[in-house]
Amino acid sequence: MPFVSRAEWGARKPKSAGNSISSRPKGVAVHYEGPKMGSRDHSKCAALVRSIQDFHMDTRGWADIAYSYPVCEHGYVYEGRGVGKGSAANGTTAANLAYYAVCGLVGKGDNVTSALTDGIREAIDICRRAGAGNEVVGHRDLYATECPGDVLYSFAKAGAPYSATTSTGGMSAHAPAPVPVAQPVKAAPKPATTKLAVDGVFGTASKKRLQQWAGVAQDGVLGRQTWAAVQRKVGVPADGVAGPQTWKAIQRLIGSPADGIPGRATYKALQSYLNNH
Repeated sequence: MPFVSRAEWGARKPKSAGNSISSRPKGVAVHYEGPKMGSRDHSKCAALVRSIQDFHMDTRGWADIAYSYPVCEHGYVYEGRGVGKGSAANGTTAANLAYYAVCGLVGKGDNVTSALTDGIREAIDICRRAGAGNEVVGHRDLYATECPGDVLYSFAKAGAPYSATTSTGGMSAHAPAPVPVAQPVKAAPKPATTKLAVDGVFGTASKKRLQQWAGVAQDGVLGRQTWAAVQRKVGVPADGVAGPQTWKAIQRLIGSPADGIPGRATYKALQSYLNNH
């Protein structure tokens, strides 16, 4: 499933660093937004995530968006607080420090798509690779609430399995994400003559240049095939999910501080690197 960094969805800077999550988090809590959200074109999903962040920061008074990773109905995983940080979504301080919070951007009566549940599972896998335990719970297991609704609660209690329609379907809840079957690599086109703007905004032109460097089709969509190709280039397991391990390897390659968290400084360094390679 595609990963959308904070810079890509236009996140605000947090008010403060917030609390670090436990050194041994128990697992991940699954959430939904609550009120009926309806369906939307994917082009509007980033704005929805921004509006949730605004509500959490300006109305709730929280340091940042509450969730570790929101996931839209189309299966895109948005970087919220990310790994290493406690959430503000689980209801109590103890629960926020013990469990990451992954939220499906749906509510009561909304359709829960297989793309959404697969995206939630992708986010769970990101958290596990960062050290989260194998527990998958619903928000209602931690706090008196209806969240995440009956459909997502059943999904969580089943271990958050991949859907039968995805290439990773049938995976055990405790298994690592499987390595995608390698796709034929298309011949890279001649190097582009136009330099990327080194502005830290990793838009379509930057994504296509990254795909050119990785040797895959240049469609400007950073999906599993692109990330698996990038991972092979930087020498990490090619699971197709751009988690902290992948970003640390990229950051080491481009000479950026290797904290595993992509931001404007990392994107600037990556744009400079791609302009010269």
